[in-house]
Amino acid sequence: MMAEKYLFEIPVYSCSKVDYYKTCKSNVMKRIDWFNKQNLAIPREKAQESYMNFERSTKEKYETPWDYNEVVGFIKIYKLGIQIRGETWFISAKRIQRGMKTKIFIYTGDTFEITCYENDSSQDIFKDIISALFEANKKRPFKNKHIDLSSFMNCGPFIDWHEIILSES
Repeated sequence: MMAEKYLFEIPVYSCSKVDYYKTCKSNVMKRIDWFNKQNLAIPREKAQESYMNFERSTKEKYETPWDYNEVVGFIKIYKLGIQIRGETWFISAKRIQRGMKTKIFIYTGDTFEITCYENDSSQDIFKDIISALFEANKKRPFKNKHIDLSSFMNCGPFIDWHEIILSES
C-alpha cells in the first residue's frame, strides 16, 4: 500500500488581502461618519478624548488582521505514488461571512490529481501544480475566494519535484 506524503497546505481566504482591507477601511469610515453626525452639537475640540476613543475602538473592532482570520479553507498537497494530489478542506458553514469566529474544517473532496512521469522535469511538475490550482480557483468551492499561493510560489520553483515523485518514502 502506498503511503501519502503531505507536502504543503495552501490557505484559501474569503477574499484577497487588498479587498479585505478596503472593506475594513470603508466600514470604519462609515461608523466614524455616523458618530460624527450623532455628535454635531458637541464640537470635536470640546470632546476630543471621546472622539479619539470611538475611533480607536472602531478600528480595533473592524480592522482585524486578514492573515489567518479570514481563512475559509485549505488545499493540502501531497504525493501518492507517482501522483501529486490536492485535497480540499473547507469550513462547514452554510454561509461564509467575514470575521467568522468559530470554524470547523471538514474534508470536502479532491482538488486536483496530476500524474508525473520519469521524464517530467521539476519545473514541468511545478507548472502543472500551479495550473491545477488556477483551474481550481474557477470552480466551487473556490470560486470568488482567494487561494493564497504567495508562500508556495516563493519556494515551489526551488523544490526538486522530480526527486519527490521518484522517492519511495
